[in-house]
Amino acid sequence: MAAAVAAHLVLVAVIAAGTLNRCLAWRRNPSDQAARAVVFALVCMEISTALGLSAVYWPVHRAFGELPGFPQLPQHLASMGTAFFAVVFTLAVVRPDAPVRSRARLFAAASALLAVCYLLGPVRLGLPLLGERGHADAGVLAYVLVWQGYSSFAMADVLRLAWLHRTRESGVLRASLTLMGISCALMIAYAVHKVTYSIAVWLGTPPPWAEHGLSGVQILLIAPAGMFLLAGLLLPSASAGLRRHLLHRRLAPLATALGVSSPGVRGSRARLLNQVIGIRDALIGPLRSHLDAAVYDAALASASAAGLNARACAEAACIDAALRGGPGGLLPEFHTPAADEEADWLAEVSSAYAALQTSSGSMEWRRRTTAP
Repeated sequence: MAAAVAAHLVLVAVIAAGTLNRCLAWRRNPSDQAARAVVFALVCMEISTALGLSAVYWPVHRAFGELPGFPQLPQHLASMGTAFFAVVFTLAVVRPDAPVRSRARLFAAASALLAVCYLLGPVRLGLPLLGERGHADAGVLAYVLVWQGYSSFAMADVLRLAWLHRTRESGVLRASLTLMGISCALMIAYAVHKVTYSIAVWLGTPPPWAEHGLSGVQILLIAPAGMFLLAGLLLPSASAGLRRHLLHRRLAPLATALGVSSPGVRGSRARLLNQVIGIRDALIGPLRSHLDAAVYDAALASASAAGLNARACAEAACIDAALRGGPGGLLPEFHTPAADEEADWLAEVSSAYAALQTSSGSMEWRRRTTAP
């Protein structure tokens, strides 16, 4: 039991950290529909997960005058909200121009209907929370059917969208949709079990096992479903952060050689941008007069013959010669990448520069590439 509670607390903390991270990303780009959907999905997921803790549920229950089962209403509304915003995120990825109005109306209608069923079921019976083995009451059954019915419909919508557009996405986004698809399959299986269990209890033939709780069957489905959904929602941002970190490391040799520093710069995005701007400033500023097209052309020919990334190696050799105090000459025509490819290209140049400094044949390389 202690291990389960500890795992629950860790999950709450991870969701909270992911929510904060995505809030910052959404703040940087308020028009990003996918980022906004992820933020709201994580907020709903956090509410639903936190209210599943006894240490949170019962204080909330007492704070609202011990209104029957009240904390479960926002908990279940939040779980429906998680499903809804998972649909919105998927649409933003695979069909960014598709309207979500009809889906939003369905979510609003299901939420209102759940509130009505809450009054007809848990409130009428005076239940502090839904029992682990269900209740033979039509109001409670209706409550479960609305809650699980909408969640299943939304999860099936995500599965359908991901399957129909599976060939259009690649890399990280495809992996993200795959993880969300696995979560959806588990959530639908959980919903089928819960609805079947509730109907069996209502009919007077309760199954011999508990439906939820620490010993209930739901933990075998809902826990991995939540983890897969969380991973799917956070994978794109985590992958982007890792990519920026790796680019920052690859740019370090060239940035250090050019004297680019980053005092007080925090965050992987800001550090990477600082490196790119610093390198470009150095190349068009103090180093410009020392760059020599003859060195570039010689290095380009040598690297092409060696089967290397010729343009990156040529730029690295030209920068190396300039840093060594070359007299300069005609300006070389360095590669001009697109704005969103700037960091990747400079990382290639930086890698070539690092190899130039450490290779056993560096002296011979410099002799060959700096000779006019």
